Amino acid sequence: MKNEKEDARQRDILTMAKCVNHAREIWEKYDISDFSSEDISREGVLNVAIAAYLYDIGYRVAVSDDVTVIVEKGQVTGVYSNNEDIAAEVIDLDVHDPELFEEFRRSADKVRNTQYSIW
Repeated sequence: MKNEKEDARQRDILTMAKCVNHAREIWEKYDISDFSSEDISREGVLNVAIAAYLYDIGYRVAVSDDVTVIVEKGQVTGVYSNNEDIAAEVIDLDVHDPELFEEFRRSADKVRNTQYSIW
């Protein structure tokens, strides 16, 4: 039996395959004039056209973004990354309001169950 991540991965791959098929159908009409003939001959005109199509519909190459958190005297004093577009969310469970604590705790539990632990 597959887990939820495997199902989501399979759905994403099939969705991307549909996008590639669509790009293959229209590749001759796709404008790749921004690329040099050297780039096109090295990578192949079909590959460049499909890649341009995928980029234009929102696909981005996955990169490993490093995030560094600096803690001094029990407090986060800085968060740094090699990618300026990365987003970070801080869930501070050190609150005194019981209702707010429950809301934040549920959010933290969801993150623990759906994201990778990197520390």
